[in-house]
Amino acid sequence: MSIHHFLIHALGRKPGAETFSARPCPKPRAAGALEAAWLEALNKSYGDKTDKRFGFLADADKPDSFAGRLKAAVAEGGATLSGEKFAGFSAKLVEDLAAGLNDAKLSFSANVLFAHYAQGMTEYLSIAVVSESPGFAVDEALCLEEIQHLDFGRTHFALRLNLSEWLRNASATKYLSCVSGRGNARVGEVLLELMGFEESARSVEETAQLVRAFEAYCEAQDDSGEATALKQKAYDYCSEQLKSGTPVALGDLSAYLDAERPDAFVKFARDSEYQLPEEMPLEKKGLRKLVKFSAQTSELSITFSASLFGNSITYDAASDTLMITNLPPALRSQLLKG
Repeated sequence: MSIHHFLIHALGRKPGAETFSARPCPKPRAAGALEAAWLEALNKSYGDKTDKRFGFLADADKPDSFAGRLKAAVAEGGATLSGEKFAGFSAKLVEDLAAGLNDAKLSFSANVLFAHYAQGMTEYLSIAVVSESPGFAVDEALCLEEIQHLDFGRTHFALRLNLSEWLRNASATKYLSCVSGRGNARVGEVLLELMGFEESARSVEETAQLVRAFEAYCEAQDDSGEATALKQKAYDYCSEQLKSGTPVALGDLSAYLDAERPDAFVKFARDSEYQLPEEMPLEKKGLRKLVKFSAQTSELSITFSASLFGNSITYDAASDTLMITNLPPALRSQLLKG
């Protein structure tokens, strides 16, 4: 990962104050090992989030829109942002966000972090609104000291924009993803409105649709063992795409599953009622249904790997009985103790 620009602006309204205020950083700072480590941690935290929304930026042809200002900040002939223009358009967005939050009954302080970076051949812009939390550290005299640290648990909102896709493909509709944290949902609402965000997909819904289609596809296979292997293979492939932040392309997934019949799953999906899109943003929690059985009530919770079903775990539908053999030693010990 190569970081081109890294900026932090401040935003907040103290209790009793009438308005939010923004404190922009005047120019991008040189990104070193600390910024790289923080951005890597942010990307990991972001990748683990569920229920991401996907969409695109509207009004790119209007110079005073966010998309218009962002496009004006792009260096000619590429997807790299100009440093000075990067500082200007990011500061403008934070100032507009502060003004947009004035009608909300909120009092908080946060840092708005902007990072423009490259992963491989792809350029990205990440924005995160993160508050600080108190913590403790040990100083050089081996004494405790109180510190403030950026707390991913207090991320109000985060987004990632694939700059390369946005500039290369005018018809693309899923190059921007975003997720809201718990509480202060108004932050994300205002920010997305300022950016002209148009939603095109939700990762939870797209994942559920893919899992339903793939389970139907596997049921059509003659060998149940082959079906289990196919689900594991699909899960592994989709998980790798998730780690890289890349939507899953239906054609690529189908080819990965069966090199001899690369179009088999694509044809099944298109000929059925599932109507899967060519590209799907997915989320990890929903994908686990491909490789795990899981259910719970208020008094019982059961989760096990699909590879165990039919071996050490069997189900008799007539008596509605689940039989488990080769129990984990820890569970056996608890059962013996009663």
